[in-house]
This record gives sequence, C-alpha cells and structure tokens, in this order.
Amino acid sequence: ASVWITSHHKGAITSRSDFDVLLAAFEARIGQRSDRLLEMIGADTRSLDELVAQRLLYPTSLAEGFVDSVERHTIAQHLDELQAQGRVRRLEDGRYQAAA
Repeated sequence: ASVWITSHHKGAITSRSDFDVLLAAFEARIGQRSDRLLEMIGADTRSLDELVAQRLLYPTSLAEGFVDSVERHTIAQHLDELQAQGRVRRLEDGRYQAAA
C-alpha cells in the first residue's frame, strides 16, 4: 500500500514508517486500556453497565449520545480479550471479576 487511512482522524498517511509508528502507538494504547479496565474491576466484581458508567474511553463529564454505546462496545471487546487470556472471569450473574 502507498496510502493508509485510519478511522482515528489521522488523515491520509503516505509513509510506511509513519504508519508503523502510529500502529505501534495504537497497539500500546489497547494494552493500556486493558490494564485500566482491570484496575476498574479491581478486587471487586463489576457489571458491564457499571464499567460503562465508570468510562474507559471518555470522561464521565461528556454527555454526548454516542458515548455509552461506544463505551459498551469497546469495554465488551476488551473483556472478551481479557477472558480469552484468562485475566478476567465472567461470573454466572454476568458480572466480571479479575482472575487471581
């Protein structure tokens, strides 16, 4: 490819090295979000609704209509990944718990 377009407002990227740097930063951000989500769960259990209310992506003061939907989708993806890694368990009642 000679041009890369992301959905994260970076514009057209025409340098492979620039793209690689941005991609590495995005990959690191995903890991940071997973770690933050584990912190949000803590030693307790949390429902998806509680985690959405705590906000992983956006500040709690932002009240735009799309925020809860984006938070819910993103947190669910992270929880799925953390479950696959054995770092989080989904309990019978649907709540999440960090693995010991």
